[in-house]
Amino acid sequence: MTVLRRFARPLLASVFVVGGLDAVRRPEAHTQKLERFRPQVRKATEALGLPDDPKLLVRISGAVTLVAALALATGRAPRVAALTLAAIAAKDTAMTYPLWAARGKVERREYIEGALRGAGLLGGLLIAGADTAGKPSLGWRIRAAREAKAAAAAASAKLGA
Repeated sequence: MTVLRRFARPLLASVFVVGGLDAVRRPEAHTQKLERFRPQVRKATEALGLPDDPKLLVRISGAVTLVAALALATGRAPRVAALTLAAIAAKDTAMTYPLWAARGKVERREYIEGALRGAGLLGGLLIAGADTAGKPSLGWRIRAAREAKAAAAAASAKLGA
C-alpha cells in the first residue's frame, strides 16, 4: 500500500466511522431526518421485508456505515467498502440537505453548502472505489484470460492443421 493510500483511506473513512458510531449509539437524533421521508421508507421496508422501526433502521444503517468505514480505513476490501459508503453518502446527503425543501436564503445556502460537501465526499469515495491499487481490475483479468485462451486455441488449431 502506498503512503498516499495508507493516509488517505483512513482520513476519508473517519467521517463515516464517527457518523456510523453516532447512529448506532444515538439513533434518536438521526430518526428526525428519516421522518421527512416516512412514506418512501415505509414502501422500501415493506418491499424488503424489513421492520418498520425508524430507530432500528437507523442503527442498521449506522452499523453498515461503521463496518464499511473501518474496512476502508484498514484497507480490507477497500473498493467494496468505498462504493458502499458512496451509496450511503448519497442517501445521507439527500436526506440531510433536501435542496427542494429549503425555505429562505439562509437555509438554502446551508443546504447548498452541505450538499456540496456531501458531493465532495461522494467524489472521493468513487475515486477510492475505482482505485485498483496498481493491480488489474477483475474485469481486465477476465478479458485477459479469455484473450489468452482464444490465442492458445488459435495456436493449437494452427499446429494441428
